Amino acid sequence: MAIGEVLGGLARFGGLVFCALQVGDVVLCVGPSMLPTLNEHGDIVLLDKVSPRFRRLENGEVVIAKSPSNFRQTVCKRIIASEGETVVLQHRYNSNRVEMKTVPKGHVWLEGDNKKDSHDSRYYGPVPYALIQGRVLLRKRGRMHKAGSRSTISFLNAKFYTMLRSVGSRVCRRSFQSFSPLAGVVPMVLEQSPRGERVYDIYSRLLKERIIFLHGPVNDHMACLITAQLLFLE
Repeated sequence: MAIGEVLGGLARFGGLVFCALQVGDVVLCVGPSMLPTLNEHGDIVLLDKVSPRFRRLENGEVVIAKSPSNFRQTVCKRIIASEGETVVLQHRYNSNRVEMKTVPKGHVWLEGDNKKDSHDSRYYGPVPYALIQGRVLLRKRGRMHKAGSRSTISFLNAKFYTMLRSVGSRVCRRSFQSFSPLAGVVPMVLEQSPRGERVYDIYSRLLKERIIFLHGPVNDHMACLITAQLLFLE
């Protein structure tokens, strides 16, 4: 094997290791503590390790952290409170009593969505920022998820979802502007199948019969929708 191939392989491996340690990672989460958000038999989540360095962690976000009680393990929990905020807890042994806990500076309060079966900050206290490994951006259902689930992929971070929609909208709008042969006109082809269903055809067949043109201004949502229909639903 040539030295160049060896060095190239090492460089690619080093790049993957760097991305996994510094940029992001894919993590398998197993256990009942985050039900129903995460499946107890194992869901795969996409972890963002970059943004926590320059954007503050917020309440409601799902994160991966090293367990304060066992540094060899990681936990997936939701941020309930941030530094300076007070958490009201029911006493462990007396349900008629409550405890007040204030989150110290540089810490967050983590709890699982399944309160009845979660070992979290209610037991080991506030978690230092230094133990937070990253934000969970999205979840992919594992093989053992319940039948009838509407989608196997869900976004668990609202800001990431909003940013992705914004970027996608701009990309679709630019694609549509370069694609349309007439300014302000969206070409769409409809064909009638023997069963009466409407079938969308692709742009290359616009010169045939049954052509429909939508005139007037087109907003971003409509441009994205029609572009997707023309390009992907042949």
